[in-house]
Amino acid sequence: MVLFKLKFFKAHDIGLFLGQKTEPKARLTSDGLAIYQSLAREYNMDSIPLNSPQQADEILPNVHSAIERLKTWMRGTHTYVSAKYLNRYLSEFAYRYNRRFKDRRKNLRSINGSMLCHRFDNL
Repeated sequence: MVLFKLKFFKAHDIGLFLGQKTEPKARLTSDGLAIYQSLAREYNMDSIPLNSPQQADEILPNVHSAIERLKTWMRGTHTYVSAKYLNRYLSEFAYRYNRRFKDRRKNLRSINGSMLCHRFDNL
């Protein structure tokens, strides 16, 4: 996941973002918003028009859960989010979100390793 606040919601700005953050052969899926149609061919994008909120949950379920997690994290962790530093907050959230399973395994390994070392030290 990559999050970034665009200055303007225009096809040019979205194209710059996609050019920087996606690989040339990546396959993208959008919600069928008209602004993405001009980018579809250049960025290998499939547009799926959404007619209802239920359909959005079926087609793009991870998008909505990520947005919910972001809102909960911002409300729970920070009392104030400055627009000036919003991209830093978004980068931190994306970093944590992308590593949410990797860090747990690493922490469990280090805890188990320290328990084993502690047991051997007492012998």
